[in-house]
Amino acid sequence: MKSEGDTSGYSYTNGVLTVNDGANITISMANGATTPTSDRIVIAQNATATITLNNVYITPTDAGTSDGYSGIDLGNGATLNLTLSDDSTNEINGGTSTTGLPGPGIHLPAGFDPHNKWKWIFGGSRCFW
Repeated sequence: MKSEGDTSGYSYTNGVLTVNDGANITISMANGATTPTSDRIVIAQNATATITLNNVYITPTDAGTSDGYSGIDLGNGATLNLTLSDDSTNEINGGTSTTGLPGPGIHLPAGFDPHNKWKWIFGGSRCFW
């Protein structure tokens, strides 16, 4: 994956793109990428962030956790404004958990109320989850 925007708004280590408070970034696949990435996107705890996905394909590796890794994981208290770029196709999957069940593509922390904290802005005509 690659990110465009203020570099102070995120960090990338060992396949995890951590998005910090105040970030406003566009995420796309690395130049020349032809297969889904196993990288993940994590929204930091208590962060409010804006992400635009532009032709992003994520399939995390299977996890050694009971609920599996997610393509996008929101930390406790995080708020995500998610935009899908016009004319883009995005696919966010979860890996397989230790129980054999699939993990969610987008993981929301326990007690998360999407009606109060999640803002969807769709661009283009396609959205695949």
